[in-house]
Parts: sequence; structure tokens; C-alpha cells
Amino acid sequence: MELFVREMLFELICLRNFFSHLVQNTALHLAAIHDSPEVVSCLLSYPEQEILLNKKNHNVLDAALNSDRKSVSLAIATHERLVKNANREERKNTNKQT
Repeated sequence: MELFVREMLFELICLRNFFSHLVQNTALHLAAIHDSPEVVSCLLSYPEQEILLNKKNHNVLDAALNSDRKSVSLAIATHERLVKNANREERKNTNKQT
């Protein structure tokens, strides 16, 4: 599994370098578009991995949904990092209302 993830990351970096001038997809976008939930989860596990928008103004979840990648969309939506951020935002909004 780890070897697969490494190989996929290498391919995504190569793709990103080749197509970056067109849409400016990150490796995270490419993993989502190419239906690689394991790679998406791996990348999201790194705190340094920013969740950026491409030239179409799409984040990684937008890219997965627009490509009809259900397994990737689920991996993103349930990833610990994003769930924590969503809970933090929800608490912040609740505190503002009270």
C-alpha cells in the first residue's frame, strides 16, 4: 500500500508539473480527479498540505465532486483533519450567535 501511494504521488507530481500552467491543480486536486482516495487521505494527513483553489476556483472536494469521484469525496468529507476544522468552525459560529 505504501509503495502504491509513493508511486501515485510521484506520478501526480509529474502531472502537476506538466499541466500546472493550464488549471493550476495541486497534487491534491490531481489525486481527487484521478480517483485515488488513498493518496488524497495521505496528502491531507500532512499539516503542511494546503487546501488551495485552482484557476477554476475549485478546492479538492469540488474537483472530486465535479469528476464524480464518490470514494474520493467520501474520503475528503470524513478525513479527520477536515472534520476537526468543521467542528471548530461550527463552535466558533455558535459562540458568535450567543
